[in-house]
Amino acid sequence: MVKNPKRTRKHFILINIIDKLSFFKIFIIWILIIFVFAFVYQIMNSISISGLEYNDGNKVTGLANFVYYSFITATSTGYGDIIPTGIGMRLLAITNVIIGLLMMAVVTSKLVSMKQEKLLEQIYHLSFSEKVSRVLSGLTLFKGEAEKIGEKLEKHEIVDRKTLFSLKMSLSTLKSNMLDIKDRLIQKEYLLKRLESSQIELILSGLSQVFDEILIIIEQLEKNEVSFKNPLILEEIYNISNIGTQLIYKAREEFPILNDRTTHVLHTINKINKRIMHFKIVDVNNDIEINISPEIMVK
Repeated sequence: MVKNPKRTRKHFILINIIDKLSFFKIFIIWILIIFVFAFVYQIMNSISISGLEYNDGNKVTGLANFVYYSFITATSTGYGDIIPTGIGMRLLAITNVIIGLLMMAVVTSKLVSMKQEKLLEQIYHLSFSEKVSRVLSGLTLFKGEAEKIGEKLEKHEIVDRKTLFSLKMSLSTLKSNMLDIKDRLIQKEYLLKRLESSQIELILSGLSQVFDEILIIIEQLEKNEVSFKNPLILEEIYNISNIGTQLIYKAREEFPILNDRTTHVLHTINKINKRIMHFKIVDVNNDIEINISPEIMVK
C-alpha cells in the first residue's frame, strides 16, 4: 500500500506546528474551544425547539451552564444532569467530545514532552561535563608522562629507543585527545556555546602545561643532539602544534577575556615549531643528515 505523500507532508506540518506551540498556548486554545462550543450551544438552544435540557425537561439557560456542559463534554466527564436533544444538538455534542479529547491528548503529550526535555537536558549536561573531565584528564595524563620522559632525557646523554617509543606513544595519545577536543567541543558550535568560561580556562591551562612540557622535551632532545631515522615523532609534534593553534584561536574568538592566557600558549607553540626545524633526519640509504623543513612535516 503506497502512502499519499501530500497527506504525510500535512501530517508532519501539523506535528511541527504543535511542537512549536508552548504548553500555555495549547492550554489557552483548549479553553477557547470550550467557550466557542458553549456559545454555539447557546445559539442553537435559542433558535431551535430541541436543545439542551435538564433531567426534569426544562431548557438550559445562562452562559455559565452552557460553558459547564461544554467543559464536561470536552473532558468526557458526562454527569448526565444536562442532556442534548435533537439530531443537531447531539451531533454538536459528539463533535465537542472528539475535539475535546484530541485537545486533551495534545495537552497531555505536551506536558510529557516538557518533562522529557528537562530529563534529556540533565542527561546531556552530565554527558557534556563527563566529556570535559575526560579531556582534562587526558591533558593531565600526558603532562605526567612527559615529565617522566623529560627526567630520563635529563639523566641520560644517549637517548634509547625505549624512551623515544614511549615519547611517540604519549604524543599519539595526546594527538587523539586534542582531536577529540577539536571535534567535540570546537567544531560543533552548539557544544562550544555550552562551555563556560571556567571550563575553557581549565582546558587552556591544561594545554599550556602540555606545550610547556613538549618544549622542555624538545630542548632536551636538542641538547642530546638526537637525530631521527624518520620524521614521525617530529611530525606528531608539528600536527599537535597545529591543532593547538586552532583551539587557541577559537577560544580567543569566543572568549576574548582569556586573551592573556592564550598569548602564552601561542608563544610556546611558536617556539616549538621553530625548534623542531633544527632537528636532523638520517637518510639510512645515503648515510647523510637532512634538515627538517615544513614540507617534510606535512603528509
